[in-house]
Amino acid sequence: MSHQATNWAFRQRNLKPATKIVLLNLADRHNPDFGCFPSLNRLMDDCEMSKPTLIKHLHELQLLGLIKIVERFKNDGSKTSNLYELNFGEGSKETLPPPSKEVLPPLVKKLYPKEVSNNQVSYLKKKINKKRICENAVLSDRQREIALLKNVSETEAKLQFEKFKDYSLANGKAYADWDAAWRNWLSSEFFKPIAPKLTSTSSTKIADDFLENLKSKKIRA
Repeated sequence: MSHQATNWAFRQRNLKPATKIVLLNLADRHNPDFGCFPSLNRLMDDCEMSKPTLIKHLHELQLLGLIKIVERFKNDGSKTSNLYELNFGEGSKETLPPPSKEVLPPLVKKLYPKEVSNNQVSYLKKKINKKRICENAVLSDRQREIALLKNVSETEAKLQFEKFKDYSLANGKAYADWDAAWRNWLSSEFFKPIAPKLTSTSSTKIADDFLENLKSKKIRA
């Protein structure tokens, strides 16, 4: 452990919390005489992160100029743990550029093609692009088509969409694909057709019409 490295890591600003956790753990593993070369498994355990997430933050730190990742190999040519050079003094709160607003999963996949699967990249993209529904949202043409394909009338679809929107707002739901969320709603237990309520006037009219039809049948008989 190097107090100089730890103090330096604590002074850094404009870092995402998870990225700073990785930097602090690297500083904690830094030895003044031998450097910093923890294995990925060790860092995963220290930072309590998955391998793809850890790799993403390591390369974020390298892009910011705070560390340099150097590959190391054994005498037989097999790969061993990386060496992480901590750039003391080169990155400070005055000179650090602001971190990117979103981490680009394709960059991680390009740098470590064997570490990140296509499914993980797709998941990261969707997670970044998630957004909440607007209070003034209305049924879109695409959502109307989805409802019709599920044999839901336009009138019923509009009523259901208001229920869907209220539920999403109340529970803070966020999706990258709201059309897919709407499709799932129409197939879920939340979807219950809303039947029009009969007023007392309409009920009386239905009864009168029935009696009138009954009388007509008796007269014809």
